Formats: sequence, C-alpha cells, structure tokens
Amino acid sequence: MAGGLATVAYNSVFKRFSTTLLALAVGGFAFEFLFNKATDTYWDSINRGKQWKDLKHRYANKPSADE
Repeated sequence: MAGGLATVAYNSVFKRFSTTLLALAVGGFAFEFLFNKATDTYWDSINRGKQWKDLKHRYANKPSADE
C-alpha cells in the first residue's frame, strides 16, 4: 500500500521539477493561511472582551450631548 502511494506521488508530483515547485508553493500558501487562521483564533480566544472589536458596540455611534 505505501509503495503504491509513493509511486503515485512520484509520478504525479515529484517526477518533474515544475510540478514539485508548484506543489511547494501551494503547500506554503496553504500552510501560511491555516497557521494564521489558527493563531488568530487562539489570540482572539485568549483576549476575548479586551479587543476593540469586542468593545466597539459600547463606544461607537453613541450620540453626543451636543446633539
């Protein structure tokens, strides 16, 4: 099973340098996207209630005393 999977991976991705380079570029982009999404989610969960996006509704668009 593993030998067949390695053969398929070699024939479809690693046989030509251009496809290897494309696979690395796509993999790098996907890793960056997923890593940023995961760290942003973690940061937001740790700092819930302390960020502007959580407090904006309290302070934004309130009518002032002059109006």
